[in-house]
Amino acid sequence: MVSGNGLKFLYYAEYFQFIQFVTISFQIDLDPKVFITELYLATKTTLEIHLSSSKVYKIPLPHQVDYVAPDKVPLDLLIYDTKNDCFTVKLRSNKNFQKKSMGNPLLELSKIQVQNAKNFKKFKIFCLNCDSIIIDSEDIDKVLDKPKELWYELLDFWYCHRPDISSNLNPKLNQSVLKPPKDSLLIGSYYFQLNKSDFGKSILSDSNIGKIDNGSNNSVLCSNCKTKIGFQNPKEDLDMVSLYKWSLKVTHINTIPNADGTLNNTLNKIKIDLFYPYSHAFNILLDSTVNQSTRCFCLSSNNKQILLFVSAIGSEITLTNYSKECISNTIKVFFTEDNNNIERILLNKDNKFNQNIDTIDLPQTVFADLVKVIKTTNSIIPTSCKYFNGSLLGCNGWSFGLIPCNQKLF
Repeated sequence: MVSGNGLKFLYYAEYFQFIQFVTISFQIDLDPKVFITELYLATKTTLEIHLSSSKVYKIPLPHQVDYVAPDKVPLDLLIYDTKNDCFTVKLRSNKNFQKKSMGNPLLELSKIQVQNAKNFKKFKIFCLNCDSIIIDSEDIDKVLDKPKELWYELLDFWYCHRPDISSNLNPKLNQSVLKPPKDSLLIGSYYFQLNKSDFGKSILSDSNIGKIDNGSNNSVLCSNCKTKIGFQNPKEDLDMVSLYKWSLKVTHINTIPNADGTLNNTLNKIKIDLFYPYSHAFNILLDSTVNQSTRCFCLSSNNKQILLFVSAIGSEITLTNYSKECISNTIKVFFTEDNNNIERILLNKDNKFNQNIDTIDLPQTVFADLVKVIKTTNSIIPTSCKYFNGSLLGCNGWSFGLIPCNQKLF
């Protein structure tokens, strides 16, 4: 961020629930004659930095701090990093506010599913590219949440180790297939699943026009603009298709009753809901970290790869160039794109890395969006926060980045 007088100003603030502190790091490209004269807490969630030039910078905090605002913050709490030319200050958080507002971040994150059935009452789903209607809730009998991917793993395990009662098995379970009922919509972690025969006018399969995606999964296209909006798995029911959430736009329609409670000539409140591609990767990292305790991931797409080490989940932060509100449920990662480092760690050449590594292939759109988010967050935080030279993670040269929970940051 560049201020009005040309000075560069970057900040990163994080709330640490378990040690009950808010840590604020910031970097100002100061003129040699200019210095910090005062730290001022304007409100319990706003820290001001006053300069001798009369310039004032404001940093929104992710959590209330234990000061009576407005109040000065002692300058002796300010730590200067001479190597990176950055400042850090740590403030104790407000315990009373914490008890009212915060739970266990792991428990809360484990409940997260962006876009779930309980929020789908009256709605329309549009193609994000051409705005044509793909699904209208008027044509839907039921909306259901699809079990997470772990359900399939458990089902496969049960099928391979089941008792000898095959004659009584449901054939759907034999095939590990959960098919949507007629005129129903299943909501998965990153896709909507439905029967093509129920919505044939708005979607079509590539199999109808002779195109195959990667030789295995048929593409599903918007019938209006022919943009790819999903896929069809030939190993499953050929009538069942999955539509990528990031290729669609959902509008939720909430009817506002009249003052007397009637619904005649009422107004409709429209809420637009978008699912950003990187959120699919967010869900994968979250599920693997919470359910399988996996911390290290090699994510790849089209011969490109990035190695991530999840350092924390559920973080509450504020960040340069973002709005005043706190960014909640953030995943903090160390990452490297250096192929030599990635190979060294995957092969554990130095015998320093003792972590299990999940190798995951992502759709190109998801991979590109994830890398953009991680690298952009790294670019707008102070230099003291950008890098982590931790040899315990197998090599030096890790960078620090953030993955928020389905938020438009930039």
